Amino acid sequence: MSLKNKLGRMKNHLIREDGNKEPRNSLGQKNFGSDLLFKDQWDMAGVDPYHSEEGYCLIREVRYPLDYRHGKYALRDLHTALSAWQCYAGSHPLSSKGYSASDLFFFDTETTGLGGGAGNVIFLLGYARFEEDEVIIRQHFLPEPGLEVPLYK
Repeated sequence: MSLKNKLGRMKNHLIREDGNKEPRNSLGQKNFGSDLLFKDQWDMAGVDPYHSEEGYCLIREVRYPLDYRHGKYALRDLHTALSAWQCYAGSHPLSSKGYSASDLFFFDTETTGLGGGAGNVIFLLGYARFEEDEVIIRQHFLPEPGLEVPLYK
């Protein structure tokens, strides 16, 4: 185990300057309540905290009906595209031939930079899937650097 991981495990045992441990809920996770910055705005956006032993991240889930339009396309237009792929005789690495809409998984990341190395961090993981008559989109937000593990969980 790396030194960083060992230190991270000790984080729960830190004592505040006032002599009290950080507030925890019954599962041993930090209670954010009013401690979460901009909690009212996160609540209005439908965002909930996800807690793990290593910290927390913020998750937003939105469900859209297939009639929902973004720009000039409705989400149900994916079925037209899937039908076109079923008729395509060629080979393509992004082909959905042989798959239904519910077999597909759409994934994207947002980062603080395009290069590699220190300072480039993924701060948003987003994914979507088709389920019967709706599309479910989930976004995982990194609330602050150092909380990447719960973001990835």
